[in-house]
Amino acid sequence: MRSILETLSSLLPLILPLTLFSLFATITPGPNNVLLTASGIHFGYRQTLPFILGIRVGIALLFLALASGIGSIILSPANLHFDLKILGAIYLVYLAIKIAFSPINSMATTNTQTTQNSVAGFRSGACL
Repeated sequence: MRSILETLSSLLPLILPLTLFSLFATITPGPNNVLLTASGIHFGYRQTLPFILGIRVGIALLFLALASGIGSIILSPANLHFDLKILGAIYLVYLAIKIAFSPINSMATTNTQTTQNSVAGFRSGACL
């Protein structure tokens, strides 16, 4: 019982930064809100709903991972933190190349394609 209390007391200083991060990540107009606005204008609310739900689930999973202490797991071995930075940089370069060489009219879809891809909309929203 004493070890649980010690663990909880050591996590107490982290509550304020976690709460502030949660607050600002939810209320600021970040990329998720911009994408949701554009999708809502282009496709309408009904077709954008899976995307909205996906983003909400993704944010909840992010906060759950933060609350579970995943940061200490990642930061414990020094090489893992550096390796994750390299993988993130490679992924950003991959996305940049994919965007640079994509066709200009690739965003033009019909409403039937959008309604059939509601699961894909949820999945892409959750990954954001």
